[in-house]
This record gives sequence, structure tokens and C-alpha cells, in this order.
Amino acid sequence: MHDLVHDLAKEILAHQINTVGIKCRYALLTDCSKSLELSVKFPATLKVLHFRDCGKRELCGDVFSAAKFLCVLDLSECFIKKLPYCIGQLKQLRVLYAPGIQDTMIPNCITELSELNYLDLRGSQKISALPDSIGDMKSLMHLDLSYCYEICELPVSFAKLKQLVHLDLTYCRRISISKSFGGFTKLQYLSLAGQTNIDVNRRELSEVIDNLTELRYLNLSGSIDSMITSDKVHSLLASISTLSGLEYLDLSYNRACSSIPESICNLRKLHALDLAGCKKLKKLPDRMDQMVSLKVLNLKHVRLEELAVSHFNCASLPHFVVHASGDRCCSNIIRLQPTNPVELWIDRLENVNSVEEAHGIKLIEKQKIEKLRFQWTVATGRFVEDKEVLKILVPPSSAHILTISGYGSVSIPDWFMDLRQYLPILSQLYLCNFLKCNNLPPLGELPNLRWLGLYYMKSSQEWNMGYTSGEEGASEPKLECLTIEHCAKLRIKPCVPRATSLFIRGCDAMLSSWGESPPHNGTSCSSPLTQLSVEDSKVLMHQWRLLHHLPSLSWLSIVSCSDLNLTTSPEIIQRLSSLETLCLESLSLNQAELPRWLVELTSLQELTLRECAITTLPEWLGELTSLKNLEIKHCEGIRSFPDSIKQLTKLEYLCVDGCPTLEKWFESEENKMRLAHIRDVEVFPPSEYSPYSDEQDVADDSSSGVDNAEGSAYMGMQEEQRVPPPQADTRLMRHVQMCCVVL
Repeated sequence: MHDLVHDLAKEILAHQINTVGIKCRYALLTDCSKSLELSVKFPATLKVLHFRDCGKRELCGDVFSAAKFLCVLDLSECFIKKLPYCIGQLKQLRVLYAPGIQDTMIPNCITELSELNYLDLRGSQKISALPDSIGDMKSLMHLDLSYCYEICELPVSFAKLKQLVHLDLTYCRRISISKSFGGFTKLQYLSLAGQTNIDVNRRELSEVIDNLTELRYLNLSGSIDSMITSDKVHSLLASISTLSGLEYLDLSYNRACSSIPESICNLRKLHALDLAGCKKLKKLPDRMDQMVSLKVLNLKHVRLEELAVSHFNCASLPHFVVHASGDRCCSNIIRLQPTNPVELWIDRLENVNSVEEAHGIKLIEKQKIEKLRFQWTVATGRFVEDKEVLKILVPPSSAHILTISGYGSVSIPDWFMDLRQYLPILSQLYLCNFLKCNNLPPLGELPNLRWLGLYYMKSSQEWNMGYTSGEEGASEPKLECLTIEHCAKLRIKPCVPRATSLFIRGCDAMLSSWGESPPHNGTSCSSPLTQLSVEDSKVLMHQWRLLHHLPSLSWLSIVSCSDLNLTTSPEIIQRLSSLETLCLESLSLNQAELPRWLVELTSLQELTLRECAITTLPEWLGELTSLKNLEIKHCEGIRSFPDSIKQLTKLEYLCVDGCPTLEKWFESEENKMRLAHIRDVEVFPPSEYSPYSDEQDVADDSSSGVDNAEGSAYMGMQEEQRVPPPQADTRLMRHVQMCCVVL
């Protein structure tokens, strides 16, 4: 039956989409730079014209002048340097998509389109004014001026657009929102997000809102802060509470919102309330549990007590906490069923009472989700086996970032073993605290994967990163950053993935076994890694097999590791000869001297020593003739610089921080003369500078939300499992800085 209907539809429309036919009604073209007559034989018969994938081709001045009976014109994929004047000839036009116009004006003739219902000019960042006669477009119902930053004011005639149903003024910050807006009595959608110029007093504001009786959607994100006084903010929210038909209200990122009035609970039809980023908000109205229509409550970056929202009949997003009912016969996870957020974190999945509950939220159908996180609490009882829950919670194919933490089953469900099919665009994956799981998915099959983190996979012994190059569409992932922490038994076969940066912490088996099982096809196990950080390793450095396979390594950080002696490993020293940056931190007490192999690093340009127990800097330091930056932080045992420092003629920057004994060395004028060739010399006493000040700032920023998926994985572990010490977060963020990526 489906084929019959399909064939019938094709037969009916065939003549209408044939650009050479006399009855052609619909045209889809890929070149907007030439006249329409060159692409369509009978342009006068066209009703709908859409340009696709035109790239940087500039819109031709008379491209559609011959199509005088057009009803729909879509220029959304064209480069519109200037909207052609011939637009005024399209008297039948009802829908016009013309975003991103590059000119400062739009032609006055556009107001002659008396039949136009839909006008989209969003993103036209250079337009400074609308035509004075725009009020003549009395049929206009939908107007999108979002991100038209330069429009300074709306014409007086704008108030005549009485038929407006949809008005988007997002980030039109110069436009003054006046009492004339009260005349748009048919408005159902109004976005004033980012608006900073609301030029009405409290009484006028109430009158404006009182007239918007048909309003269904109101977006005031980041706008209320322009109302300085708290009483004016309260008055605005009280007026909004009278909009009985309102279904969606966005008050996000308004720092002035310190409280929500009880009257907001009068919005009986409200379906979604967005309070994300209202950081001063400490309390919600007591009667919110009576808002039976409320399904979505966004509290991202809002610190409220968990009990303050747990009794509401809605889903608190993006961090949704699963709670068991009082009689423990069901859970609240079903509240996620009507939601479709961009970001979702489902926490305490151990409280899911049945597989049917998990199935009921229809997660796989939520195609707006880009960031998704599943989390169980470690060492806590379950109603349902973790594998059975995860088996049902198949992520939507739209997910870019996936984090799973606290998973307690021995094996993983089938969809997780076939991620390439289910999550084809996945770019970031973080797996934390898989304490019993002994197998991992073949992550080498994810061609778009860029960031990968494995944390506390204590039972996993083997991870196959192989991929099938002969399979159609298959390609090897090109990771930007791979982080593996506290996976004591993990060995990667046949080779470590082709990543740019690798961070290893507490993974001695992987460190010493890399390359011991070469791939069967005989290819090399060498990696294009350029940046490597190793922490908390008890394996002696000359046993780090991975260093044999890093011919491109230029950045190396070693933190809290055992003996760094490489005298018996000339091959490793040779592999390190391309190093340009080296950081040694928290070396063990038996490492009282700098490793002698540093003198072989002829390409070394940056050297950092942090919290090391060394007592002297060797004379051979002067042989590092390529050195440009030298930083010594909190190495309290170092008393002086060797005379050979004068040989470092390329040294441009020297930083001494938190080294009180070495600081005294600088008091001598003779010693200062030894450093005269260095352009920038900075000395910080311990009281003036913190060894982790910069990194801690980054960590603090990251912990404020879950935008950094790797940081959020750690954040969740710290909240629930209490595993990483505080310093681990700063080291992790330092690693993120190493990768030069701000998420």
C-alpha cells in the first residue's frame, strides 16, 4: 500500500516540480547568482522557489523578477549582500525567508507586499532600520528580527501590525520596548531574550502585558536585569502571572531574579518554566506542586536544595534525579516522557523500579538531545539490574556527548556494543566507575569521536580499539584527547587509538604493556601523539613501553611518578629527543636530582619544575641551549642557579614562584647580573602566588555547569562517589588546558 501511495504522489507532482515543464509550480535550485530564466523554462508559473547549498554565491539582483506569482520564496541558503528591489514586484508573496542580509537597509518596496504573512530577517546584523511604512503590511503575522543588533528603533507605524501572532526580537538590544506593544493583542509568541531597553514604567508595563491575552510563549531570557530595582522585577513577574493561557515562560539568566512570586502558580496551563542561570534564586513558590500542567522545570546553574523540587509534578532539568515513591512501588522517571531537552542528566538510576518505567520515557525518540548523561550511585541497592535499565535507555541518534557513571553490571547491552549504528555523530564519550564491567565497546568504530575518557574501570582488562577499514563507510577515529584514569588492569589492543593528546593516571598496566601485542595485519603500533601526561605511576620510567611508539611527542608532563632513571634505555631517550615542552611535578623523595637524560633533549624549549624534592640545579643545565622558558614553582630545596645558566642565551622567560631559599639568591647584585641576558624574570613569594591559581580558576568555571562533559563526569563522581581528591580536578583541568580546548 505504501508503494502505491508513493507512486501516485510522484505522478501527481511530477509535472509540478519539472523545471522545464509548462506546469512547473515548485523549483529547488542550487545557483542563486544567475537569472531564473536560465534554470526554469516557465518561471511565471512558479509558486514556490527554494535555493539550496548556494554557499558564497551572491544573490543575483533580478534572479526572481520573472516569477511574479510566487507565494513562497526561501533565500535562507543564499549569500544576500542586498535584498533586490524587484522583491516589491512579487505581489502574491506570502512567505519570505531572507536571513543574514549584509546591507544596512532593506528596500522600502517590501512594504508593498500586502499579502505577506511570514517575514524572516533573522541574523541581518547590519540592518540599522526598518522601512517607515512597515505598518502597511497589515497581513503580516510572523516577524523574525532576532539578532538584528543594529536596529536602533522601530518605526511609529510598527504599532499598526495588529495581526502579528509571532514576534521575535531576540538580542535586538537597541530597540525600545514601549507601551505600543500592548496593541499586539493577537500575539501568541513573543521573544525579548537579551533585551536591555524596556522603556516603560510599572503601570505601563502592567497594561502592556494585560493586553497580551493570547500569549502562549514568552521569552525574557537575560532581559530582566535591565530593570534595576527589585520592585520593578516583582511587578513584571506579577503581571506575567495574569497571562492565563501562557504555556512556555523563559526567565533564564536573569541575575535580578532572586525570588519568584506565589502568583506565578496561577499559570495553570504553563507547560515549561526555564529558570536556568538565575543564580540568586534561593526558593521556589510553595504552591508550585499545584501546577498540574507544568512538565519541564529548567534549573541549570541554580543551587536549590534537592527536596525543594522533588515533590513537584514536573521534570527538573537538565539534572533530573530519579526518586522512588513513598511506597517504593514506582519512581518519578516517567516525568521525563513529555520532555525533549538539548541536555539531559538522569541521576540515581538505581531508583528506577521497573523496565516498563524506563521504556515509558521513550528516550530514543527525543531527537533534540545533544548532551546525555546516565548516572547510578555506587555501592547502593537497585530495584532493577543496571544492564536491564541501560538496555531500554537507548540514546537518540542526535547525541553528541554521552557520559555514563556508576554502572554496576558485569556486561553492557547490545546497543552499547554497536555504538556506530546507534550514535553515528557521537564526538565525546566518558565512562566512569564501571566497577564490575569486564568488557568495553569497540570504540574504534566511531569515526566522529574526538574526546574519550575512561575513569575507574577497575575490572576491565582489555579494550579493543581496532576498526574494520574494509567495511563500507568505516574510518579510524581521530581523537583530540584521550583520558584514562585508575584503570589498573586495562590493556589496549591492538594499538592505542590515534589521538593527539593522552592523559594517563594510575594505569600502570597500560603504561608498560603498550605494543606488546602488535596488530595482526603487521601495521605499526606507533601513534601520532604529540602531548602526553602521566600521573601516579609506580612503574619505573625505563619500563614505559609506550614511549617506544611516540615518534611525534613534543609535550610531556610527569607527575608523582617513580624513578625517572633512563640510563639503561637509550632508545627511549632517543624517542624523547623531539620534546619541546617538559613538566616535572611532585617527584618522589628519592629523585633528589634532575634526571641526567634531560641533557639529551636538544629541542627542549620549555621546562617546568613544580613541587619537586630536588636540592640543586646541575651545571649541565646550561647545555639545554634551545631553552626559552624556565619555570620553577614550590621547589623549596633549590638554593641557587648554576653558573652555566649564562650559557642559556635563548632563555627569554624565567619564573620563580614559592621558592623562599632561591628567592634570597636574587638579593645579590652579582647573581642578578648572571640573569641579565633574560628578557623577563619574575619572582613570586609564596604569599603572592598560588601554584594552582590559574588552574583553579578554570576548574571553578567548569564546575558551575556541565558544558565541559569531561569536567562534568568528574564533577558527578566527586558528588556521588567522593573519589578524586580536590587536587585531581585541578590536574584534570590543567590537562584540558594542555589540549588548548575550551569547552
